[in-house]
Amino acid sequence: MVIMARLMMSILLGIGAIAAGSITLLADALNNLFIVFPKIASIVARKTSQPQEDERIAENYLRVETAATLIGHMTVTLIGAYLFYEGTERFFRTIQPNGLLIVTLGGLSVAANLAIALFATNEKNAKRWRSSSNLINLSVPIAVFVTGISVMLYQSHILDPLIGVIIVICLTWMSIKSQIHTFRTFTDGRPDTLVPGDVIKRILAVEGVADTHHVHFWQMGRHQTAIDAHVVVNSGDWSGAEAIRDRIEAVLLLHCGITHITLEMEVPDREEDEMNIYGS
Repeated sequence: MVIMARLMMSILLGIGAIAAGSITLLADALNNLFIVFPKIASIVARKTSQPQEDERIAENYLRVETAATLIGHMTVTLIGAYLFYEGTERFFRTIQPNGLLIVTLGGLSVAANLAIALFATNEKNAKRWRSSSNLINLSVPIAVFVTGISVMLYQSHILDPLIGVIIVICLTWMSIKSQIHTFRTFTDGRPDTLVPGDVIKRILAVEGVADTHHVHFWQMGRHQTAIDAHVVVNSGDWSGAEAIRDRIEAVLLLHCGITHITLEMEVPDREEDEMNIYGS
C-alpha cells in the first residue's frame, strides 16, 4: 500500500512538474523514488529468489536484493545528475514556474507523506516516526511547498531551480552513500554494522576456547546474519565442549546479533595450521 502510494505520488509530481515547469517538484518525485526503490528491491528479491523445497534449508536472497537495490540507487543517481544539469541551466534561462501549481502539489505531497508516516506507524511505536527518516522525507515536500509560496510572492524564476538543485544534490549524495553501503554488503556478504574482529574477540573470550579459525560471515536476509567457524577447545575442557558451544552461541546472539550459528568444535590436535581466521 505504502509503495503504491509513493509510486503514484512520484508519477503525479512528475506530471505536475512538467506542467508547472518546476525543478523542485521533480526533486520531490525523485525523493519518493529514493524512498521506494529499496522496498521494491526487497520484494523483487523475495519473488525472484528460488524458494527451497525443504524447509530445513535456510533461504538466502541477499544477493538478489542487494543487486536490485544497487541498480535502484544508480538509477536515482543518474536521474539526479540530469536534474542537476537541468536545474543549473534554468539559472540562465527565464522560465517562470507556476507557483500556484507548486503550492498545490507541494501541499498534497506534505499531506501524503504525513498520512503515510501515520499509517505505517502503529500504537506500539507511535513516537518512533518523529525521530526517524520520516521527518527527513517530510522536509522535502515542505521545502517544495515553501518554494511555491515564495515564487507566488516574489515572482522569481531563480528560487525554484535553486531550491530544486539543493534538494537534488542532497538526494544524490545520499544515493551515492547508499550505493557504497550496498556495494560493500554485496562484496563482503555481511552487514556493515558487524565487525569481524570484535566477533572473534568475543569468541576467544569465552572460557575454554583456545583458538578459532575458518570463520565466515554472511547476511542471509535484511535482519539475519550468519556465521560458521571452527572453534578449538582446550584438551582439558573437551568434556564440556557442548556447554562451551552454548556459551559462544549466547554471546554471538546477545552481543553481536548473529542468529544463524554453525560451530565445529575441535581439539588442538585436529586444528589445521593453514586455516586462518577472517581477514588473515
